[in-house]
Amino acid sequence: MKRPLRVLIVEDSSDDTEWLLRELQGHGYRPACSRVSNLEAMSAALDEETWEVVISDYLLSQFSASAALRLLKERGLDLPLIIVTGEVGEEVAVAAMKEGASDYLLKDRLARLGPAVQQALEQKRLRDEKRQTEEALRESERQLRLIVENTADVIMAYDLDRRLIYVNPAVEKQTGYRVDELRHQEFINWVHPQDAPRMMELLEKLYRGQAYSEEFRIVTKDGQVKWCLGSWGPLYDEHGRQIGIQGSERDITERKHAEEALAESENLLRKIIETEPECVKLLAKDGTLLEMNQAGLEMV
Repeated sequence: MKRPLRVLIVEDSSDDTEWLLRELQGHGYRPACSRVSNLEAMSAALDEETWEVVISDYLLSQFSASAALRLLKERGLDLPLIIVTGEVGEEVAVAAMKEGASDYLLKDRLARLGPAVQQALEQKRLRDEKRQTEEALRESERQLRLIVENTADVIMAYDLDRRLIYVNPAVEKQTGYRVDELRHQEFINWVHPQDAPRMMELLEKLYRGQAYSEEFRIVTKDGQVKWCLGSWGPLYDEHGRQIGIQGSERDITERKHAEEALAESENLLRKIIETEPECVKLLAKDGTLLEMNQAGLEMV
């Protein structure tokens, strides 16, 4: 079964056009075509129809293959254009290919027309796939960038020379430092002095390829103390070689304060119970004794 082919022919000879169509049919195509011979006609044809391939004579009385290629570029159309013309010099053929022609054939040697069309269509398919892949990658990167730049967690990366190579905007809210200020500091510079020795040990392990999650305190630019949960690991390139470290830091100050307040409340309650002169018992739902104060123990 012959393959349908939408082909735009740039040619001022109807006889040569019929010849090209017979050649395409002989190579297994069922061409649906339109013939144009000047700029205005080609522009109109591009507006009215969608084409798969353009076959053009090199030089016409009112037009040329070079002008056709320029028109395609101006329109932003990635359409393969195959030049089929009379005897010309090799330099002309080379120049045409540099201008963007997919192939260059002589009219008295059209045995390669079918394979040339097939190759041009395959190259177009590969370009389309590459373009779609690149567009999908750019969209994925855009979405990831939006997520990273709008998350409340600080995300950072350092190279093996311990220079900051990336930090998201959340760092300013967490530390009070601007991104440009942080580029002249190491991560350890804003760690709380009491936590610094422990974090330095973990930092050295990171640069040796280990990973960790750790709670620690930082001191902000204006002197506030905040608690953070850091999750860090090595940063690798596409070949699996470590090129730095990367990780995230979450502000857990409110959680730590709540834990401290709960602990203080429990300690206060325990002190009250222990000093109560009467027997106080803490029972589970099933009646099991969980705890008894000193007064109760003395009564047993």
